[in-house]
Amino acid sequence: MKKVIIILIVFLTASGLNAQTLKGNLFAGGYANYYHNNNIYGESEFPEYNIILNPRIGYFFTDNFAAGIMGTFNLSKNNYDIEKSDYDNVSISPGAGVFATYYKNLSNNLYLFCEGGIAYSFDRNEFFGEEHSTGNSIKLHLNPGLAYFITPHWAFDVGVELLRYEVSYYKLTETGSKRTSKDLRIEAGISNITLGVNYHF
Repeated sequence: MKKVIIILIVFLTASGLNAQTLKGNLFAGGYANYYHNNNIYGESEFPEYNIILNPRIGYFFTDNFAAGIMGTFNLSKNNYDIEKSDYDNVSISPGAGVFATYYKNLSNNLYLFCEGGIAYSFDRNEFFGEEHSTGNSIKLHLNPGLAYFITPHWAFDVGVELLRYEVSYYKLTETGSKRTSKDLRIEAGISNITLGVNYHF
């Protein structure tokens, strides 16, 4: 009898997990990234940190393929001046975008995924407590990763921002001059790892 119950539980659990990426299902959650570093030159330390938050909601338009909308928030702080204890450079970038994700089932509760997306953000940069520049950015990203379902509804994600292309338009507050910058990055370091959690309906 015990064996029958165990087999039934495993079957129901496996079926529930596989059903989470089927057409018509919804999920909500997001991921975060936190990076902190102390740059040391001689006897001086120059701390810096970066926080990225991406809440999202998605819908499976077909089996294993989902798309949806996301919010973005990026906060970074750096210290360049030896004589100052506060952060000298502060950048804040809230925004929103869309994403699409494809899942490949590796086992009953483990999925490989690849996500692409585009986001638009409003950017504000300060130096020594005063506004230095304002502007906006458009960013495209490609994030592969793994999703693990700990229950039929809850999944943890571990991803890496493998590719990023960003175009920024900004205006210098002091002079009023406008500038454009383009940044293409292909890397897979610790600072690019994202941790996320999603609830699948």
